[in-house]
Amino acid sequence: MANPTSWKFWGSTLHIRFTVVLFVVVSSMDNAALATPVPLYQQIASHLGIAESAIGAITAIVILLIGLASFGAGYLGDLRQRKPVLSISTAIWAGGMIWSSTADTYIVYLVSQLLAAVGFGGVISVGLSLVNDLISPRHRGLALSVWGLSQGLGVGVGILLGGLLGATEWQTPFLVIGLVGVAASALYLLAYEPEVGQREEELAPLLERGERYSHRIKPSDLPAMLAKRSNVWLLLAATVSQIGYGSMVWLPRLFSEKAQSAGLGLEQATVVGSTVAVAFQIGGIFSIVAGHLGDRWNLRDMRGRVFLSGLGTSLSVPFFLGMFILPLTLSNDIGSTQKEVILGLAKALFSEPGVVLVFGFAFVAIALSSIDSPNWFASVAEVNLPEHRGTIFGVAHLGIAVGRSIGAGGTGIVINVIAAHADAPYDHVWALSLAALFFLPAAACYWLSARSITNDRLAVRRILQRRSA
Repeated sequence: MANPTSWKFWGSTLHIRFTVVLFVVVSSMDNAALATPVPLYQQIASHLGIAESAIGAITAIVILLIGLASFGAGYLGDLRQRKPVLSISTAIWAGGMIWSSTADTYIVYLVSQLLAAVGFGGVISVGLSLVNDLISPRHRGLALSVWGLSQGLGVGVGILLGGLLGATEWQTPFLVIGLVGVAASALYLLAYEPEVGQREEELAPLLERGERYSHRIKPSDLPAMLAKRSNVWLLLAATVSQIGYGSMVWLPRLFSEKAQSAGLGLEQATVVGSTVAVAFQIGGIFSIVAGHLGDRWNLRDMRGRVFLSGLGTSLSVPFFLGMFILPLTLSNDIGSTQKEVILGLAKALFSEPGVVLVFGFAFVAIALSSIDSPNWFASVAEVNLPEHRGTIFGVAHLGIAVGRSIGAGGTGIVINVIAAHADAPYDHVWALSLAALFFLPAAACYWLSARSITNDRLAVRRILQRRSA
């Protein structure tokens, strides 16, 4: 059998583009797998004979384990080769999802979801470091906006698959996504693995001489990485903001409750909750514009990306509150089948003022919050050396997991507390509104990071120039 490195396709521009697309598409599927159970909490709990809150607790634990696995896989990828870690991680989460589809007990469901979480963590940190090695810094924000958008679309696909395929049998979407993951793991064998630091401008003289950038992470590097001021504020911003984002796992349940309080049955309301939550993600397309704006501003001012992230994060808060609080007015004759319910929702989007208003608030909220993701990813990459990026993304996602776990699990607890004093859907309305306020201190962390980010970026450039010379 011929060596793949001898193929004309291997290492070509077409091969690199194929690899970037593959990374982006497949990484969105692990978000789809993570989001799939959310609209099905009630059905899964009923099948396993447990409380709905117990399923929500599993989601919180899974998110935390993803962070731990992300750190371990990121460090392993920086130390050795990244592509095998990515392929194995994808196979692990795919196996966990397929196993979950067979669960008849709480223990089996718990263990299978924890297995999937280990795979999710590996894909996040290693995939991000690979994308940064494939894309020039001048276009990094734009490329990472596509990455971030794919993550949001993945969440939407997962919620939609859960709500539609799982409305009658909750196991079906788990099996479907698991099989897609198995196929993706095999496709990774065809992916191109870039050299570490391959697209850094400061390393161009080294690479043009035919030499390799051979530096790899060492355990002694960790304290300096974690003490870097820009890293501290950027990681803190991500952790705090994820309390707000983590609470969003309850969004389908919020709209499902609003639909039930309007007189719809459980199956209809599940479809409504999932479809509405996905439709509101359309504003995330603005992340592409935000990534491009970040690239342009970054060329003139190295603080541009964090200024943009802080602005979008803070301005999104009043629009999130409006989306949660405003009623979703739907007529009882919306239909009974999935097709009728979806068509009824589409009609309401143009004929029901209450639905139009909620959608408008949601679109602006998601658009403003989407400014954060690509510029945060690019900022973290630029203040860290190439051989440190997988690890720092892993540390970041450990913080993100803690914040998201607090947001998901804490919001569930708050919902139960409020439910003793308020009727549905106001238990979800007030709990989600409270969680959204955490975006404000996250924005403050971005402003604080602007004090050090220029010096930290210049320090990275000087180190790379010395090594290249």
